[in-house]
Amino acid sequence: MLQPVHRTHTRRSLSLSLKVALLLVIVAITPLLFSIGIITLVTRPTAIAQANREIETDAKIHTELIDNFFAERILAAEALSRLAPLHTFMEELQKNGSASETTKQRALDSLETGHGRGSYYENWTLLDLQGMPKLSYPASPLPHGQYYILPADLKQMQPDGQQQSSGANQPPPSAKKTLVSGVFYSPITKEAYIDIYTPITTTDYVQVGILRTTFDIHYIWDLVNKEQGTNGSGSYAFILDQNGVIIAHSSPNPDPFSGVHSQHLFQAVMPLSEKTRSLIGAGDLYGKGAENAVDVLDIPELEQLYKQVNPPVTLQFTPPGQKEVHQAARQTTYTVPWTYVVVTPLKTATAVADEQLLSTIIIACILTISATIIGVLLAQRVTFPILASVNNLRKSSESLKQLAEKEQKAATQQSWVIDSCNVGLQSLQYYTDAANTAIKQASEVGTRLEQHWENLDGVTTRKALQQLMNATRYAEKAIRLQTENNKKLTSAVKVSTQVADQLVMGATSATDAADQLEQVVNQLRTVVGK
Repeated sequence: MLQPVHRTHTRRSLSLSLKVALLLVIVAITPLLFSIGIITLVTRPTAIAQANREIETDAKIHTELIDNFFAERILAAEALSRLAPLHTFMEELQKNGSASETTKQRALDSLETGHGRGSYYENWTLLDLQGMPKLSYPASPLPHGQYYILPADLKQMQPDGQQQSSGANQPPPSAKKTLVSGVFYSPITKEAYIDIYTPITTTDYVQVGILRTTFDIHYIWDLVNKEQGTNGSGSYAFILDQNGVIIAHSSPNPDPFSGVHSQHLFQAVMPLSEKTRSLIGAGDLYGKGAENAVDVLDIPELEQLYKQVNPPVTLQFTPPGQKEVHQAARQTTYTVPWTYVVVTPLKTATAVADEQLLSTIIIACILTISATIIGVLLAQRVTFPILASVNNLRKSSESLKQLAEKEQKAATQQSWVIDSCNVGLQSLQYYTDAANTAIKQASEVGTRLEQHWENLDGVTTRKALQQLMNATRYAEKAIRLQTENNKKLTSAVKVSTQVADQLVMGATSATDAADQLEQVVNQLRTVVGK
């Protein structure tokens, strides 16, 4: 039975040139991908941590500068409050309701000594225990709203009954400490200033008044202004007071004489209580007055600093009006209830790592494109002979398939011829056998006639019989020859059958060889991807 020639179909895969190109790309960019991972997972966090340390150090340094500044001002105010002429002047006022001109002049001379302590000082004022000014230098003091000293501050500076009675285990009446006021601002001069309130006590530790020392905070504003861009592009600093109000902020124009301040100056980072708003309005804190409210910025991260017991030193937040996250570090001062905050954009902190990451990605892209082009060109040169061999094998496979199909057709036709010959040979054999039978019968009849010829016309009968016998002998001879020919035909048919079987076997072998060759071709096509 002849087997049909099967045609197999393979699924197309990537070409060999593309595979080589992909391999080169993988080899080229694997180290770069590893570098990208290192930058993302290690270098970038390290850069952020380093930036945090730097801005923490910066905040700490400036906090120490502010504390040193206020410590010097407080020491100077306390030293001035201990001068005897001031005690004498305030004592005479308490006892007599007025002081002599000599006592007053000596007190003025004592206040004037404070003028040489620095250009920051604006005014020195002696207040009685009710907060009213009694003597000042170099000019009359300006009130803060309705007061020369805010009621809450005055209450802390006034001596109480317990402190008036001294005992063995009681602190002296001079136990009242120096107090620093909130920040005041003059929209006219565009200057901010604060007061230091120092108790004036006699040698008997009896408090007789309060020294109000007023000085501007140009020095502090200058420190904050210089922070603009110090910790990278877009970095700045600001100071929060105990109310969460920004009392100093880096200005885009750091010139102190330009009068241009940051738009966030004197804005709060958390909602203010009713009591605080009343205090601001009554005392004209921040230059707002009773008619101007303090704007509140929406910065939840900074608001949380005032709600947590132990707030974090570093934090991240998005400033109002911006979309970029900023990194911040804070430090608190010990001389005043302020918080110094240094801020820098997060991208500035990670600028080096981001630049390395961008450079690595660009290099990876360039190498990918280059490796792809080189891989394709190289693979084409390498795979060209293989592709040519594949094409030749494919043509040979097709030719072998066609030959196998032709041999199958020839073998089929030869089988049909052999079958027809066998059928004819069987018919001829049948008729030959029948003729032999008839001849044998005729021969037997002739023999009997010849044996009884006496009863017949002798000459005629004998002649007829003689002719019949001759014909019979001739037929026997012809039949014998036909039999021999039949044997030869049988041999020929047998040989043709063997040839047909060999053709069938050859066609089958050719088909198998074609299938195997096609499998080899398909495997090569899978390798080269064509």
